[in-house]
Formats: sequence, structure tokens, C-alpha cells
Amino acid sequence: MKNILTALSVAFVCAACSPPVDFTEYGKGEPTQIELTAHALDMAILYSDGLFVRDSLIINVNPQNRNSLFDIFSKNDFRYLGSCGRIGRGPDEFDFVNTNSMQMGYGGLAFAEINTYCVTDFLVSDGGIQVKKGSSTKMPASCPVANSLLVLSDSTAVLYFENDDDVEFYLHDRTGNSIRPASHYPKSLLPHKMSSAQCGTLFLNDLVLSQSKRRFAAVYSQLPMIRIFDYGGACLATSLLDTRSEQTVTVKDGSVVTSASVQYYLAAAANDSYICALYLGRRPEDMREVAMVDARMEIHVWNWAGEPVATYLPDRLITDLALGDDNTIYALSPLDDSHVFTYKIAL
Repeated sequence: MKNILTALSVAFVCAACSPPVDFTEYGKGEPTQIELTAHALDMAILYSDGLFVRDSLIINVNPQNRNSLFDIFSKNDFRYLGSCGRIGRGPDEFDFVNTNSMQMGYGGLAFAEINTYCVTDFLVSDGGIQVKKGSSTKMPASCPVANSLLVLSDSTAVLYFENDDDVEFYLHDRTGNSIRPASHYPKSLLPHKMSSAQCGTLFLNDLVLSQSKRRFAAVYSQLPMIRIFDYGGACLATSLLDTRSEQTVTVKDGSVVTSASVQYYLAAAANDSYICALYLGRRPEDMREVAMVDARMEIHVWNWAGEPVATYLPDRLITDLALGDDNTIYALSPLDDSHVFTYKIAL
């Protein structure tokens, strides 16, 4: 394939003075240009803060509509099935949803609320769409806000939150409400020594999982990196692109200024075969000079060994994506709110 990347396996130690991290660095090849298939919707998607697929459903998250957080479409014929998920404090209502933490995992769509998180599923009946909100799990006292959240099972979730101990991910015992460190920040990958708070920004990520392989992956926004973990929290693989050399880190008043940084992966999705993510590879200020109609983001695809297997350049700008069990990518474009776009990975 045109987009197969050459690999160089290295262990790198730098000014961060932390234990070296074994990783594989790949040279970024030219993407394969692809044409997306457009599917007309009978109700426009006017806003999206996340796109997911589950069973026969396409789920769009729209927090701007307080009466219905979720817009539901059929995955088979893209027909609008209804909206559900009222914002409020009543039964099966949602109180201050942190959409940044929202991700499809074990049992359905998980997300954090105020000091809690829950798993939500969706039921289709003759009466329309019903939202089934599971019981809330209390956050551990040390984690009032989770920047990333992934539910692995009835008993375990992965949490990513700011801390002073250089811990990247914690495993949360949902029944006993205890946490233990699963991994630490790979600080040796950074060109300069950074504090734990600064690492909390530099290693911002999206989490996805494979239930059959009992693995989860983190895809990063400030580094062109993906890391694969087992359910026990052990890191199995770390893969980077050589474009990481383009990144510059600006610190002001002790905080990382992400608006001055290269933004790499902006959204991620996975099934039991592949992980895919949208790749920008540019600074926000550079994008201001590009007309939206001319802007593009690549789609990068890996297997669950952390190896890149495809790089695609769609024929239009897409900003949200999901991945079906049959390896079909579902995507939304900010330039067209009346279609869902698809492409089937065939490797």
C-alpha cells in the first residue's frame, strides 16, 4: 500500500531525566486519497460534539439542545429515529455532562457528570428511542474531573486526570471506589523537563478499547502518538510519527499554551480490528489562513499492536468520526449538515 510507513525502533532519553520509554517511530508517508460516500439524512445534524455507533444506531451528541442531548439515526438506512437525553436532575436526565470525557466502552456510552460518571445505552421500540441511563459511579475523591474516561467492565474504568504524581492513567475500582496507578507519563519523550501539571496538558488524549482483545489505546492531541495498554494497565506498545520534531511547547505562567502548539489527533474511534483517528498536524493559527472548503484532515489507522496500517486523505473536511464493527468509518463534515459520510476500510 502507498501509505505503509517505515519503522525505526528506538529508546530515547532526554532532558526530562525520566526512565526511557521503548517506542517505535514511523516516517509519515503520503496518504491515500479516498472518496467518501454521502448518505442523505431526513433531519440535519446542526451541531456535533461527538459521533458514535452502537449496534444498529448512529448517535450524535448535541449538548446545545437541552431537551435532547442525543440525536439517533439508523445505521442501516440513515433514517432519523428520534432524540433523547434531557438535561436536568430527574430520573434518566443528565446533569452537567462533560462531553470531553464521553466515549463508547463496556455497556454503552460512558461520560462524567459532577463528581460521578455513568454508562448510558439506547433502546429502540415502537414508541421511539429510549435512553437507558445506568447507575452513577462516584468519582474517587482525588479525581473531581476526568479529562478522559473509559469503562472497561462492571468493576473497572480508566481515568485520566491532573495529579502531582506523574501518573498518566489510573484504574478505578468501581465497586470499592479505590484507584491505583496504571502508567506514568512518558516524560522521556519530551524535549524539556516538564512538571506534572504541564504533562497533564501535553498528554491529553482520547481513549478507545477492544473488548475482545482486552486492550485499550490512548491517542494524543499534542503528540503524534498512540499507546496500547492491556486491561491491567501495562503498556504494550508506543508508536510515534517522526513529525513530532515539528512540535514546539510554549509555557506561559507555568501553563502550556496549547493554542501555540501543533495539534495532531483530534478524534479517535475503534473496533476489535482497528483504531482510527483524525490527524491535523498543524497549528490553529496556521488553519486561520485556510478556507474551510480547502481544509482537510487525514485519517490514520492502526492495528491493536500499535502498528500503522493505513493513512487516508478524504475528499472533504471531516471533524467527527466513528468506526463500525464491519470496519466502516462514519463521519460528519462541517460543510454539509444533511449527510453522513462513510468509507469502508479494506486492508
